[in-house]
Amino acid sequence: MLNVFIALGIGLALGGVIGWLLAARRSATSAAPADSQPLIEELRSRSAASEAELADTRTQLTAAKTQCATAEAEREAARQLLEQQRTLHEQALREARVSQTKA
Repeated sequence: MLNVFIALGIGLALGGVIGWLLAARRSATSAAPADSQPLIEELRSRSAASEAELADTRTQLTAAKTQCATAEAEREAARQLLEQQRTLHEQALREARVSQTKA
């Protein structure tokens, strides 16, 4: 029976020490954010700068896509115009050959 009381006393003492250590650790961790405020502000500043750079890059990408689409449309229009001119030239050549053979 005495062994049970000794084990219970040792358990309570160890529990008290562990609880005290955990409480001291938590209070030290809660004090750390006040010390790290400059670091937090720097990270926020960097994050804002990154977001601004990302927005600028997205704007540039949108402009580049617009320019690319415009260039492709102009190329297609030029191709169609070339095809029409080629058809007209071939037709004019045939007509010139026909009129030349008649003459």
